[in-house]
Amino acid sequence: MTPVAVLVHGAGSCPATARLLLGPAVPDDVEAIAVEARGSIDQVVAAITAAAAGREVVLVAGISLGAHAAARWVASGGRCAALLLVMPAWTGAPGTVARVTATSADDIERRGRDAVLAGITASTAPGDWVLEELQRGWSTYDDHQLAAALRSAASSAGPTLDELAAIDVPTAVVALADDPLHPQVVARQWVRAIPGAHLVTVRRRAPGPDRGALGRAGRLALPPDVPGARTRAAPRLVVAYATSPAHLVLRTEAARFHQVPPAHIVVVHECPRCGSAAHGRPRLAPTASLRHPAHVSLARAGELSVVAVTDAGPVGVDVEAEGAADVAGLGDVVLHPGERTTSPPDLTRVWVRKEALLKAYGIGLAVDPGDLRLDDDGRVTWTSAQRPTARVWLRDLPVPGHVVTVAVLPQGGRHVERLEVTLRPGDGAPGA
Repeated sequence: MTPVAVLVHGAGSCPATARLLLGPAVPDDVEAIAVEARGSIDQVVAAITAAAAGREVVLVAGISLGAHAAARWVASGGRCAALLLVMPAWTGAPGTVARVTATSADDIERRGRDAVLAGITASTAPGDWVLEELQRGWSTYDDHQLAAALRSAASSAGPTLDELAAIDVPTAVVALADDPLHPQVVARQWVRAIPGAHLVTVRRRAPGPDRGALGRAGRLALPPDVPGARTRAAPRLVVAYATSPAHLVLRTEAARFHQVPPAHIVVVHECPRCGSAAHGRPRLAPTASLRHPAHVSLARAGELSVVAVTDAGPVGVDVEAEGAADVAGLGDVVLHPGERTTSPPDLTRVWVRKEALLKAYGIGLAVDPGDLRLDDDGRVTWTSAQRPTARVWLRDLPVPGHVVTVAVLPQGGRHVERLEVTLRPGDGAPGA
């Protein structure tokens, strides 16, 4: 019997978001099933039941209204080894938060999804991860479907205190600090009601550069005797930026990553075109004190250097100043025929993402950036004869005044959802 973990998204969201936010909670060698959680709370509970049927369920994890359904499923007799409840919104009868959700449904029905999103975007700080995930989820619905999903959620009762008290499996509850739509007081109430439950609070901005922060925090909050609760060390990714020379930053960060003196780090180069060691992509050479060096990449934009170091697999990082793509004709070079952009910032983002991706593959500009199409979810479509098929992990990172993207090709069975990310400004870096 294949062990599985069942992941449940919230109202107006989608399975891709459940995998992104909750995936790091899934133990190694366990299949993750992200259910389609649309409809009433009873329909979502039924979806969990269907996903769990005939399987060994190691973990059930839900976020927001998905947490409500996961709790109800276990309270009504569903069996799993552990339960992860992230950002619960209310207990029992719908209240103030539910009314906000219902108001959003009315607004969408009246003005349309795009108009409502534009209003939210205008009042939200750029790069806010909650907004980005909202955009991701809402894009999978039409206006009528989205309004119906939110209205259904708003009218659904959460688990009662008696139902929470009936939960008899190891449980972790994750609260997001300072989120009025998922109040910490609700998370604390759930922990008091669920026998033996553990509470962990994640900073509001933590999932920004690291979408897996919520799932990872929940995994670590589960008791050590839960099967798979303590998995093997997760792969790591460090991205650092500074005004120091790029190779100095790279050597410093690689030494810190491996916990060896900088003198033990040997950086060499290899050109994918001619094989020369005098130029080309950098890599760390194996030595007697560093037998399995990490994968590395570096990039420069003006005085700023950006480096990436990871043990997950080949990596590429790229950086450009904001608005760098405001150059006549650049879109003809960068864009795939199926891609469209509306502004120089959008084109800069596409440009940087593709450069990072091509660096990770070790191709560089041997392939025309216009030969590949990169979707927002990281899927790559190639039109050239050279069609790499490796899975891609892609992330935009917030560096003041710049556009930065890092791409990783996971190797050796590494779980891309568990990639721990550290973004570190060095001495003299903008925003440091």
